Amino acid sequence: SPFAFGLLENVVYEKLPYYAFRELDAQLTWKQKFRTRRYLHLLFRLANYQQPVRIIYADAHPLELAYLKSACPHAMLCNIETGDALKAWQESEKNPDECGENQLVFLGAPRENVVKVCSAHTMLVLANVHEHKGWWEGVPAVVGFDLYDAGIAFFDPHYQPQRYVVNF
Repeated sequence: SPFAFGLLENVVYEKLPYYAFRELDAQLTWKQKFRTRRYLHLLFRLANYQQPVRIIYADAHPLELAYLKSACPHAMLCNIETGDALKAWQESEKNPDECGENQLVFLGAPRENVVKVCSAHTMLVLANVHEHKGWWEGVPAVVGFDLYDAGIAFFDPHYQPQRYVVNF
């Protein structure tokens, strides 16, 4: 599909450096620069692509949050554990498909209750998708990308239903 091709070419496989990479990468240890920098850059590009109003997260490493937030500084961070996310959903999700607010849901590990609140304007990112294959395959996404290090799901019913396994 054109959507999947565009996402892969312009976001997932993008090689150009972004404005915040130098400052963010300076926080990484030598080992992290070689093992996780590529994944963290992907998170940044995904948040930059989605431009969410809310970044809802659970089980996120501080570095993952730093890259997500730097890509979208205006986004409200909502932690599932503290109940911030529930408040945000109750206040603004009267009808998420009508209000058209993009949100990004980032999970370090599967959370059953999160999928229920995903709307057509939600991008769900699951870290270490290969460790959670059973849960990932049960996510009712319209379009899903399995990148081995991360899973990306979209719920917009206008897209053609498809699951992709991508070499990242």
